[in-house]
Amino acid sequence: MAPPFRIIVGNEDARQRAADVLTALNLDKCPWAVSIAPYKRNRSLEQNNLLWKVYTIVAEETGHSPEEIHDWCRQQFLPARFVEINGQAHEVRRSTATLKVDEMTEYLNRVMSWATADLGIVLPIHEKDAA
Repeated sequence: MAPPFRIIVGNEDARQRAADVLTALNLDKCPWAVSIAPYKRNRSLEQNNLLWKVYTIVAEETGHSPEEIHDWCRQQFLPARFVEINGQAHEVRRSTATLKVDEMTEYLNRVMSWATADLGIVLPIHEKDAA
């Protein structure tokens, strides 16, 4: 078993696998870190497709590329974090690929609200697409 190792426990078989993995750890080799947290799915393919549909519509209306709209929206609507590299602090934003379903829903809502309220773009998108 090469770290990191992840088991999503959603049934008794998975719970037993997790217990077997813990039992099999070689404690003489090194200490191990074990974390347990509720599982949250990453963004859905549908959410990602909708996001890029919105970016494309905004890009066509503004004369920018969808990638430029994506970069701008990430800077605008995702929280900043700072990483120190070689003694210098750098501001970075998460990739939308790492967003969980609920985080992506919030991000999509912010992007769509901006496009509608600030740019006056009518998005021909159904309510069900944003869920």
